[in-house]
Amino acid sequence: MKRSRLIGGLVLLAVAACPVAAFAQDAGQGAEGAPLEDSTEVAGPSEFDPALGDAMYEEQALEDVEEFTVTATKRAQNIQDVPISITALGSETIVEAGITQFTQLQQFVPNLQIRPVTDTRSTSIRIRGIGSVGNNAGIDPSVGVFIDGVYQGRAGMSVGDLLDIERVEVLRGPQGTLFGKNTAAGAINVLTKRPSYEYETFLESKIGNYDDMQFRGSVNAPIIDDRLAVRLSGYKVKRDGFDLNRVDNQRVNNADQYGVRGKIAWDVSDVLSFELIGDYSEQNTRSFVADILDYKPNGPSLTDIPFGAFSATTGVPLPNADPFDRIVGASVSPRNIVKNGGVSLDTDFTLGEYDLRWLNAWRTYSTDSRFDGDFSQFDGVIAFQDVDLDQYSSELTVVSPQWNRFEYQAGLFLFYMDMSTLDRNGWEQGMVDAAAQVGGLPALIFTTPTNNINDNQHDTLSAAAYGEGTVTLIDDLEFTGGLRVTYERKTRVGQSTTVPPPIQVAPPILCPQLPLDETRSVTNVQGRAILRYRPVDDVMVYASFANGFKSGGFNQLCVANNQTEFQDEQSLSYEAGARTQWLDRQLTANLTAYFTDYDDFQAQLFDGAAINVRNAGRLFSYGFESDLFYRPDWHEHWSIGLQVGLNIAEYDEFKGADNTVPNQVALAKALNPVVPALLICGNALDCSQDLSGRVLDNAPRWTVTATSTYERPIPGRPALWFVRGDYTYTAKQYLSQDLDPNLLQPGYHLLNLHAGLRAEDELWELVFWVTNTTNANYLVTGFDVPIISGYATVAAPPRQYGGTVRIRF
Repeated sequence: MKRSRLIGGLVLLAVAACPVAAFAQDAGQGAEGAPLEDSTEVAGPSEFDPALGDAMYEEQALEDVEEFTVTATKRAQNIQDVPISITALGSETIVEAGITQFTQLQQFVPNLQIRPVTDTRSTSIRIRGIGSVGNNAGIDPSVGVFIDGVYQGRAGMSVGDLLDIERVEVLRGPQGTLFGKNTAAGAINVLTKRPSYEYETFLESKIGNYDDMQFRGSVNAPIIDDRLAVRLSGYKVKRDGFDLNRVDNQRVNNADQYGVRGKIAWDVSDVLSFELIGDYSEQNTRSFVADILDYKPNGPSLTDIPFGAFSATTGVPLPNADPFDRIVGASVSPRNIVKNGGVSLDTDFTLGEYDLRWLNAWRTYSTDSRFDGDFSQFDGVIAFQDVDLDQYSSELTVVSPQWNRFEYQAGLFLFYMDMSTLDRNGWEQGMVDAAAQVGGLPALIFTTPTNNINDNQHDTLSAAAYGEGTVTLIDDLEFTGGLRVTYERKTRVGQSTTVPPPIQVAPPILCPQLPLDETRSVTNVQGRAILRYRPVDDVMVYASFANGFKSGGFNQLCVANNQTEFQDEQSLSYEAGARTQWLDRQLTANLTAYFTDYDDFQAQLFDGAAINVRNAGRLFSYGFESDLFYRPDWHEHWSIGLQVGLNIAEYDEFKGADNTVPNQVALAKALNPVVPALLICGNALDCSQDLSGRVLDNAPRWTVTATSTYERPIPGRPALWFVRGDYTYTAKQYLSQDLDPNLLQPGYHLLNLHAGLRAEDELWELVFWVTNTTNANYLVTGFDVPIISGYATVAAPPRQYGGTVRIRF
């Protein structure tokens, strides 16, 4: 099995280079047989026009060929020259496609998923199927998010409004030799607009159904010509809830947030500049309320207390379990309060021919969330989660001049994060009454309302030295070597307490009374090697190798078998790609194939109290990402793009995986039909399953995005009309790590439409839009309700429609 996957991965790597040789001779010729301009001569940052950016790297006009410049490699480079699987979204695309929230990026980037769970802090970001759910404070994000160069320590710190954005760069695969904080599965690099030396104002008002009202704006003003400028931006979003809570008749899963950002740019001289950034955002919603996908009136339940016992006790019949009827049941009033802010000072200076950057930042983040732990209208389980985080980072980078044969960039990084977490979960009187209805051992265990309190202090110290150097071996053939040395130390000090103290300990619902004081440290060395070749102009091929690393940690809450600690995750990643342009640069065609081998993969599963982590044995992930963009010269008003991602992620070895609840109950009852499975599994019986050879959860095999735009001047008027369509397909996927067939999400299609009018000088713009035009029903997350019985899910947003007015001056 391992050999067949390895062969499949190597075949995919070979595919990337196949079409290049056949067309190489024609690719280097322009419309009249003359070589095109050498694309390695990139425009500097000050020459870059953000309006030229697109997810498919489109050009604003064929007669004015420009290059899409990215800086993720620490140099301003044409994206067609970057030997990394990367997708970039420019400011114009972000505005035209109506991308206002961080979570919307997944609709425009193949093999990227951004999913909420029960609150903002629980958001998971996955690239090529690999990611981490932020609900467990002990695990690091697999995908690093950087905003204006500053690493965001938790995924929830990134989930907000995409305000005043220059561009977004999504890099897939390990990027530890390019970024200060280690990024095991990939990086998302968000760059906001820098103050400029021209007066500029942007205002946007967006109104839609569900009483959706959104306002965004930015003002740029020079203070001293060519020396000092400021930029202020802000937003306010308020929307009614998508769902109605049958318990209190209130709308839930709403939006209510605001944020501000201020920037001061001071160009002291031609060799020294400062950029001071301050931002703050706040969210206060009744959001991420899950709905029951399927009630199991008679079980299976790990505690032998099915939903039917609650119904019999209260006399309230079980309602229709339809996650798409937009009616949920939550006996606990939901709360999701998030505060996020910080300050950074970015210093750029030139020392001779070297460019140096020193970026210092402080960020603070807090969440206060409360949700119904049994996800139903019955008074069963309640959960509170509080987080209070401060992080400090300092990064010094140096970029050498571009010599004839050699260049390099290197950096030093220091990061410290201080995070306090307080989790409370337990059962209420309704659970006691339902246990009494069942009788037997459940009635002896659930005798009184109980709270598990987990109070933890997590400290993380990370220091690294990293860099990459590129040498030109012969003309058009380059080799890049990178190295990273990382030291990380993690400390968790805390205490698990159950009130009142239990007679029988049965994690995760009955925790042992013990203090926790744990420390782990690790030193890791990573490397990367890239061979890049340009046979002709407009064609670049490359092959690369890199190893990834994500340090282990401590499960935040008590878990079965006291498995508090999980180990480091290691990976080996291979890529081969081609970056090509054809037909006088009317057609861009890019392809990247990859194969990644993970060891001690950190798998996550909801156990009824929290999402906990355990190490799988081995995991393979392989596939490809392709980008196509076509703007024909015979129809300059029309363009079309297509992005396709294939990701095959399978466990090669995972023998101790958590089993589905039905299987756990069946195994336990075969051993002892009287004792609840919660007391048998993990104690007297191994109820795990072997997932070797099975697929990874939340990893759809196919993701497809197609975009088409058409615009046309209005005769006799200084304006034009336009239409845009964005289509997305996501293949089927399991929503839970145990691969329960009840939580298999079928493939689904999404279609967003935009149409409107725009002034030729872009002074004003009127857009009418519809998202999820066909009102497709699909689930963004799902999990067992193992303590009682059944399955809970969070449904994706329904169809929304409205209008947007934009003014620029």
